[in-house]
Amino acid sequence: MSLDALQDKIYIRVGGALCLDFCNTVGWRLRDVTYELMGTPVRLIGWAWQTGVLSDEEAEAALAEAAQRSEAAEMACTEAAAFRETLFRILLARSEGRPAAPADTAALNRRLAEAAALRRLVPASAAADADATAGPAYRWAWAPLADAAGQESRRPGPAGAAAAAGPALRLAAWAQRILAAVAVSAAELLTAPEPPPVRMCGGEGCGWLFLDETRNRKRRWCSMSDCGNRAKQRRHYAKKAHEAGESS
Repeated sequence: MSLDALQDKIYIRVGGALCLDFCNTVGWRLRDVTYELMGTPVRLIGWAWQTGVLSDEEAEAALAEAAQRSEAAEMACTEAAAFRETLFRILLARSEGRPAAPADTAALNRRLAEAAALRRLVPASAAADADATAGPAYRWAWAPLADAAGQESRRPGPAGAAAAAGPALRLAAWAQRILAAVAVSAAELLTAPEPPPVRMCGGEGCGWLFLDETRNRKRRWCSMSDCGNRAKQRRHYAKKAHEAGESS
């Protein structure tokens, strides 16, 4: 499978932070019927590729491995969805000025512990090596997926599976990278000294989160061309209906 398959779904990025865009991979979150935007291994890898979490080479390797280890790939989708909901609750609490549930914070901390084992300090650039006063001499980088494969997290196999069915499933290195990158993004947002406020879109049933980086901190919509336009149309129709009622 080529990278062309990862363009089947183009992800809208309105969150302003990787962790928020990750939370926004559910369409119409607050409605009775939601739309899953990241429900297959290809979609999950596609999101990571489009957001820069995985490089072209890493995404191609992830696609190949997902095809070979389909059960582990499906498990990655399940874990990604569960972690997404954990982060949503944490970031929603942040937007409402209240502490997150201890269980959710503990889940994030577990992901951060796994992320710590996957990051490396590397020279920032050749120029930085030559002149340490020109800027940071080092930066954080992710360990190659081939290196991380030796540290793949073990997860229990399917419920009720017989012991003879084989060892516990391993969370693939590419899936670890995705969840680790999202966890680090969330930690950076939550620990920033003066971050922009996190808002929830005011669109009916939307539920998407974003950083309000407007000057007056009064952003209401995930996108003016989407929820903002829908609200504008509803106001227009309501006004027309009111005027029609008065003239009758």
